[in-house]
Amino acid sequence: MVLLAHSLGRIACVDLLVQQQLSQVELLVTVGSQVPFLYEINALYSLEYGQLLPEHLPQWLNIYDLRDFLSYVGNRIFPDRVQDVVVD
Repeated sequence: MVLLAHSLGRIACVDLLVQQQLSQVELLVTVGSQVPFLYEINALYSLEYGQLLPEHLPQWLNIYDLRDFLSYVGNRIFPDRVQDVVVD
C-alpha cells in the first residue's frame, strides 16, 4: 500500500510511521513536506533531533518545488532514507 500525504497529513503520517510499524505501508509519498525542517528545529513530535529514523519506516518519496517556501528536501537531513523529487 502507498500512503500519500499532503498538508498537515504529511507530518502526522511520518509521526505515525516513526512510532508504529505498519507493515502494510510499503511507500510513503509526501508532497511539500516540512518534516525535515521540524526535525532540524527539534519540533517533530515523534523524533528528537539527533535520533535516526527507525529501520521499520517504509521507503519515503518526497516531492518538492523550489518555489514552495514550505517544501523541504529530506535527503540532506535523512541521508539514504528519503528520495527527493523536484517538480516545477
